[in-house]
Amino acid sequence: AGQSVCLPLNLFTSAGLTNLQLLVDVPSSGFTNWTLQLVAPALCGGSVQSISPTELLVNLNSCPGQALVASGQTIAELCLDVSSNVPSEFVPIPISVVQATRADNTLVGNIATNEGKLVVVAQQPLLDIFGLTPAGASLSLYSIPATSNIVEAATSPAPSVWQPVWQGLVTNLITPLTVPSTNNMMIFRAVMPK
Repeated sequence: AGQSVCLPLNLFTSAGLTNLQLLVDVPSSGFTNWTLQLVAPALCGGSVQSISPTELLVNLNSCPGQALVASGQTIAELCLDVSSNVPSEFVPIPISVVQATRADNTLVGNIATNEGKLVVVAQQPLLDIFGLTPAGASLSLYSIPATSNIVEAATSPAPSVWQPVWQGLVTNLITPLTVPSTNNMMIFRAVMPK
């Protein structure tokens, strides 16, 4: 919190695109100064327009005589300022395609999008689970570097006894962890030592 960040806009398309319009849902407060940075060499123009307190319209235009083709690459970055009073939280950033135009000026009809996610790390740590592997639960701990954190587990969402399964000083904003699996359902949380 209290920093400028950029979110990657990744694209997968086999149709050469000359224009792309995206509708981005954003939080109504705590996030300001939305701008766009072009990354793909085929892009020569782009803009961000606020169309309501919670919606942005992103326009991307290819360079004359070029078409944008990408297979999952970052084509641009949506940048913003996060207010220092925003708490630690996972912020969904839904994105939908308004219009995608091919080089021959026809519209692309088969469009699918994924929801983006902004991770705001303030005073409290956050924990995200990515699934189970043969070695255990694959987690990501988000915390301010140079702080001590504890990952705890319980077998019930009801008030129960939390047991530490990892403890340490984090050195990066994101710390990948693997917690050994058991035969019981496990619920995890991240806390700071008292």
